[in-house]
Amino acid sequence: SKSRFNTPFAQAEFDARRMIIEGDILISRGISKEGVNILQKASEIAADYELFNEYSLANDILMSHLTYKNGVKEYEKYQIKINLFLASFQKFIKSKDYYFKIAAPTLFNLNKEHELIAFCKRAMKELKNDFETTQSSRIGYYYYYVTIFYYNMIKDYRNAFIVAQKFLNLINEKKPIQSKRNTADAYLQIGFIALQLADYKSAIKHTENALKNFKVGLINELTTLEVLFLSSYYDGNWVKSHEILSRAFQHPKLHSNDFLPAKWNYYKTCLLFKEQKFAASTIALNDCSALLNDRTGWLY
Repeated sequence: SKSRFNTPFAQAEFDARRMIIEGDILISRGISKEGVNILQKASEIAADYELFNEYSLANDILMSHLTYKNGVKEYEKYQIKINLFLASFQKFIKSKDYYFKIAAPTLFNLNKEHELIAFCKRAMKELKNDFETTQSSRIGYYYYYVTIFYYNMIKDYRNAFIVAQKFLNLINEKKPIQSKRNTADAYLQIGFIALQLADYKSAIKHTENALKNFKVGLINELTTLEVLFLSSYYDGNWVKSHEILSRAFQHPKLHSNDFLPAKWNYYKTCLLFKEQKFAASTIALNDCSALLNDRTGWLY
């Protein structure tokens, strides 16, 4: 049942793998025509969704079977198809490698900011070329992610905003990367960048769209609420800011560590102070002591 799969990509991956097994079994039992038809269908699905492993496997089985049946031209045709896809697969693996190293730099000894910026710049250049030559949306996903990360690091938020919009468009247009989570991530990126540009109305709009797509109760939702709170706070909308605070303090991930509740109490302190509720602000400030032990530099 398709309802078991959260994304079109996951459904396509399952269908292609099932068809490869079915087609291979049919061919091995001498039911050649039906087996070939199923494998060709698996190959089409794999091509549509950039399923590199499944595409190569389906076409390798077809090549082995049809070469003996139809001759060397069949072999050459499938060799070209497989090799072209494998070349894209290698570039995809490289793009994913860059993504992991940038998403978790401390694991890969990229602790110094200038080193991470230089690494991002090199990755961005390579992935841009790979995306343009392959037109792979899966490579494009990582290219845009790395590029947004780079522009955010060097505080070039105008270019980051332009790229983030292209990121959202790519997700909306390309089946291999369509999912509610990817859509939410893109909206959150745009919302965060709009906040840095002091375009608070735009930030509110995009973070609210992100909340509509993130799963309720996960840490990504709480992160999005933070961007939404700051956007509403700087926009001077105290009523909305209090509503967001209330949601955050009820969030199941708020107490994942001591830092998160302290951070939200700090936001509460700032809001109450803005409203000139000084006594209440002072009480809220007493619950922010964990921030004094923060080593991320967030408080500054």
